[in-house]
Amino acid sequence: MDERTLIRQMKSGNRSSFDRIYELYHVPLFRSAYLICGNREDAEDVLQDTFVTCWLCIGQLRQEESFRYWLFRIMTQAARKKAKEHGRQQPDEDIVRRADLAAMQLGSSASVQNEQTEDKILLESALSALDQASREVIVLYYYEEMSVKEVAQTLGILEGTVKSRLYFARKKLKRIVQEGGYREK
Repeated sequence: MDERTLIRQMKSGNRSSFDRIYELYHVPLFRSAYLICGNREDAEDVLQDTFVTCWLCIGQLRQEESFRYWLFRIMTQAARKKAKEHGRQQPDEDIVRRADLAAMQLGSSASVQNEQTEDKILLESALSALDQASREVIVLYYYEEMSVKEVAQTLGILEGTVKSRLYFARKKLKRIVQEGGYREK
């Protein structure tokens, strides 16, 4: 069943269609919420708020083809609200340690994977140093692979604003990772 059909069915109150939409989107939404909020608990709250709002407000969606951007917009608004309530935190160290342990258990390829894990940790740490608006555009552009136009649509800002935020965020990220000893490959 295609996404548009699921959305139409969800608009008519079909719970199983909502469940299918959840299965399609909960992982990318959680990942983005986690990167924006900086901790698992807030990301879980944001994910829950996103899907509750989706269910309650699906009737307001006019263009079914823009569902993904509408859903990510709900998530970014919920993440902004959560960030204002609790402040931005560093990524959960327990998750980082588990990723390191998993990489070490892979045997001979562990050194390569450890290096990749370290790079990922450094990049996510650098990402956490950005302001909220910059994190949002970086997460949507790079992690969710949205175009500049799609990021603008999702965040409700101009394309030029997205480009500007990306430019300055990249510069800041580059400076942060260079100061932290991050090696570009």
